[in-house]
This record gives sequence, C-alpha cells and structure tokens, in this order.
Amino acid sequence: VPEHEFEFIRVTPRVDERQNLTARRIIIAIFCVIAAFMCILIQTINLFGVVKSREPDFDQLIHELMEVQPFGSHVEECKNLHRQNMVGLNSTDNGGLFGSLFGSHSQMRMKYNKMEKQYELDCAEGVLHVPSKGTLAKLDREAMESTKEESLRHLYAPYKNGVNASWFHECAWAERHTSNCVLRRHVQATDDSISSETCSAVDESMAEKLSSRLSCFRGVHDGIVTDGEVEDVVKLAGDLVKGGRDHITIHNDTETLINRVPGLIHKLEDLYASYGVVDIKPVAFQINIALPIVHSGGTSKQPANETKKLIAAINETLYKEWASQIKSMNILPMFNLQRPFRDSCVLLSDLEANSQFAFHTSIFLSEGFYGGAVLYVDNHESNTNPAKKVQRGTLVDGSRGRVIVSSGGEDNLRCRTPMRQGIRAVLNIW
Repeated sequence: VPEHEFEFIRVTPRVDERQNLTARRIIIAIFCVIAAFMCILIQTINLFGVVKSREPDFDQLIHELMEVQPFGSHVEECKNLHRQNMVGLNSTDNGGLFGSLFGSHSQMRMKYNKMEKQYELDCAEGVLHVPSKGTLAKLDREAMESTKEESLRHLYAPYKNGVNASWFHECAWAERHTSNCVLRRHVQATDDSISSETCSAVDESMAEKLSSRLSCFRGVHDGIVTDGEVEDVVKLAGDLVKGGRDHITIHNDTETLINRVPGLIHKLEDLYASYGVVDIKPVAFQINIALPIVHSGGTSKQPANETKKLIAAINETLYKEWASQIKSMNILPMFNLQRPFRDSCVLLSDLEANSQFAFHTSIFLSEGFYGGAVLYVDNHESNTNPAKKVQRGTLVDGSRGRVIVSSGGEDNLRCRTPMRQGIRAVLNIW
C-alpha cells in the first residue's frame, strides 16, 4: 500500500471516563464496607422491638432467649399456677368458638388429642414467669383500677401477698448420682418389701404405691421466712467475710448455719416434709452476693440501709480481682466489634456439681435488684435443640424472703440470668 494513502490522526486520550470509572469503583467499595458494617450493627439492634410483656419490671431481653409465658396470661388460661394439660374443646367445635374461648395466645398452647378427640390446653408450654412479690402486688392494684371485667379484676388477688406453688414432674435420674435416691433410702427404711439397688427399679416396682414419694419437684414459697431471719443470715454473711471468707465459696461446716438460724432450718425441714422428703439435713451452704458486670443505668431500688449491710457481706479483695478480670476481658471487644463478656447462664443440675446435693434451697436476702432470675428448664424434647429458644420451664424473680426448693436431678437444670442492676443476695442450701 503506498505510504501517501495513510493519514495519521492524533486522538486525545479519554482521561475523564477513566477517572469516572475509578470513582465508581471507589463508591461501590465504600458502599460495600458500609453495608457490611450495617449488617454487623443490625445483629445487635432490635429493629422490630421486643415483644411487650404484660408485667412491669421485667428484663425484656429474656424474650430473645425463651418463650416466656406471662404470669397473668397463665393464671387466666389455666385458672391457677398448675402446669398440666387441661381438656379444651370437642373436635366438632369450630375455630370461632375456639378463638373466642381461648384467644390467639392460647391457640399456640392448644393441642389436639386424637384418642380423646378433644383439644387440650398444654399449661406446661412456655416458660412460666413468676414475678417478685412487689410486682404481683403492683399488678393486683393496676388490675383492680383499670379493668371492669370481674374475672380479670381479681386475677392477681390470690397472689398479691406472694406465691405458694409446687410442681411435680417425672424424675430424670442418672445412675451415677446415687444420692438422688434419698427418697428411696427413706422408703427402704420404712418398708422392708423394697430391696432395690437403683432408683429406676424402685420406681418401676412401687410406681402405684410411691408415685408421689418418688416424683421430683420444684416450688416457690413466699411468707415462710421472716425479715428477722433474713437479717440474721445477712449478718452471718458479714461475719464470715470479716473472718477471711468470701461471698462465693460453698461452705461444708453447716453447723455454723444451723446454730445461727435454727428456726429457719426447722421451717425448711417442715417445707420438705410437705413434699414427702423427711429426715434430711444440710450438707453445704453458700451466701452468694452477685452484682452486675455492666450497669444498666437508673437508680437502685434497694434501701440504703439494706445496701450497706449487703456491701459488708462482700469480700472486697475478691470483688476487685473479679472486676479487674472482667475489665481486661472487655477491652478488646471495644475495638474489634466482638461481643463483650456478660454473665453466663450455664444450665447444670445440682447433682452434677456434687453427688451429695440431692435437694437445693434458695432463700433471697435482698430485693429491688434487676435481673438475676432463677431459670429452671424442663426435661422435655422441645428443649433439646440449643439453637432454639427455651420452650418449657420456670423463671422465678427474686424477692426478699422468697424460698425456692427443687430436687437436684437432671430434670431440674437451672441457672441464673444476667444481673442488670442492684445487689442480689441469696442463701443457697444443699
């Protein structure tokens, strides 16, 4: 091709478009970073709001961990605090009557019994929340003032001074825990016809005769322990700390406790006798004082004189070491978006901790604190998946003088929910 037929044309470089392309890439990268950050943030922010409880002074975050059954709803539906099935409606009834009688919330607890051809209201479904004495009194006042319906006005009246409830259930015995057969040993001593080596064998051979004696239990009782007895235990806790002990250790010298509060021990023996448990003595005790790791804000509801006595029952050296450890553990989460350390709620049975801890008693020595409820989880198949919420159990808030008793087997796995505010003081006896 002849050279003169070529024409060289200088083309100006398209710099602007290249710059625009780079700018778009930067914007997209920034958007992706912001989106990733928002995804992390959304995990800790409740955009849709927590399910509202019908009860005041309740830790709403508990709804994220378990299917809470409010106290008022349970009493309204089940007529009292029992947790057995109630026969509902015949299968010929339609949804209109079903809904009008039991409401939308109860429909979640309704199950159809094919054998009986009836609906049953499963009162064991959900985690029954038992509020503190002060909250129950407040609910009773509000119900009397706000509602015109007679049945609802007196809904809380039987509980305005506290709760006295017992729940019996099938035992979950582990053969390695021989002391879980305390009832068996007592029955053997009074009935020569029983000669069995294991709890399960006794349960099978004497099921009809001893079904109530061999059943396991948990219960909540108000009005048993007096303020004077609570004061004596708090003073004992202060004396133990002055003597070099702390507010966490479990003590085996139970004579110290028995000599200081003999009347309280006799009351507990009578209480256990009502459950069919007799001739038992304390083997260990602990006066546990718990404070929140992270303060939730607000003003403490505890009286100043009570707070002063509770502080005297805390081993200051041990508390400072604990606070320092928590602070060091939470330094990194402040910068790397990790979840900070909080109170752990590790479900354990008492017999897993010690083979002698066949029965457990908790007596609350303080009130006005926030959080620190006692959670019992039922031995039920619905609770076996750790990735899901707790479906069945009992959640009990603390009140000064309130007593919680339970058998120590694996049917009563329990833990303490995180403390939010105030000082939680509890006398634990095994």
